[in-house]
Amino acid sequence: GFDFIFVSLNRYERKKNISLAIDSFVHLIQEVKRNQKSGVSERLLLVVAGGYDRSVMENVQYLEELMEHCKSHHLPFQYQNLTWSPHMKDSSDMIDINGQGLVVFRTSISKDERTALLATATCLLYTPDKEHFGIVPLEAMCLGVPVVAVNSGGPTETVINQQTGFLCDSDAISFST
Repeated sequence: GFDFIFVSLNRYERKKNISLAIDSFVHLIQEVKRNQKSGVSERLLLVVAGGYDRSVMENVQYLEELMEHCKSHHLPFQYQNLTWSPHMKDSSDMIDINGQGLVVFRTSISKDERTALLATATCLLYTPDKEHFGIVPLEAMCLGVPVVAVNSGGPTETVINQQTGFLCDSDAISFST
C-alpha cells in the first residue's frame, strides 16, 4: 500500500497547472530518497483526476503532455479507468515500479468517486494560479483533508494558512516542503 496519497483534482486544462503537482511530487520523492539513508522509506502516490472530454483537443493534448512530463522525470505512471474506492490505497492493481512514487491519471470521475478519492487523500494539491473561487479546496477541507494551494485567487479566501492547509508560491519546492 501507499503511505501518503496526494490528490490533484482539476479539469485537464493547461491553465490548471497540473504539471506543478507532478514537479512537486518529484521533488518530494527526491527528499524521501535523501532521508532513506536514515531509515525512512515511504511509498507515495499522486492521483491526478478530473474533468476530461475526448472531443476537447486541449484535454487530450494536456493529458498526453502530463504523461510525457512524468516520463521526462522517469516517474512511473498509470492511466486507470478503475472506480476509485477507499480500499484503493492498499490495492495491488497499482504497481509502484520504483518502490517510492507513482502517478495515477483518472479522467471524468463520478461524484461518488471524487468523494472517495478525497476521503483517502493525505492532502489535496490545488495548483491553479489566480483561479477564481474553487469548490475543490472546500470539498477537501469539509472532509478534513488539508489543502496545499497556490497563494493567489480563491484559495487565499478559503484556505487558512497553516490551519486548514498551506498557501504556497507556485513552484515545486514551495509546494513540496
